[in-house]
Amino acid sequence: MVCCQKIHIRRFFTSPLGLLVGLLLASGGIGCGGGKNPIASDPEVAHIVKVAELVKEYETAKGIPPESIEQLKTWALKEGKAQDSEFVSTRDKEAYVLEVSGGGKPMKGSQMMVHEATGKNKKKFMAMGGSSVATEKDDAYFGYMGGGLVKDSKKQQEQKRHEPKGQ
Repeated sequence: MVCCQKIHIRRFFTSPLGLLVGLLLASGGIGCGGGKNPIASDPEVAHIVKVAELVKEYETAKGIPPESIEQLKTWALKEGKAQDSEFVSTRDKEAYVLEVSGGGKPMKGSQMMVHEATGKNKKKFMAMGGSSVATEKDDAYFGYMGGGLVKDSKKQQEQKRHEPKGQ
């Protein structure tokens, strides 16, 4: 039985399909590494992630997330945890924006989001508070995550309530 299995394996690897499979295995597969991730190599990623990590440190120290980037900056400078320049994007040269994911006022346990004010090529880097990962998103994402679509929806509902009936 073992002898037959060896013969089938040998036949497979000497067939055209077997040679292709063997070549792929030997080369490490197609598309596995090799290329650089342009986002990971952007220096802005490490820059914004540091500020996102400071958000979590602030919340741990104070028991509540910071209400603004200025409040976070003042605390971090006083504690010696950051420099003034670390709160400004390396790409758009503007201060980062800090807001509650989903909108509202920061409360204990709120998921905080740090992002660029303008960004580059209609995209902004963002990182969630305490995260070691940054991603690049478009403006529509920030409208949704900042509660913009929810606020618009509530405003539209309020306007409909005040419209005269029959229109």
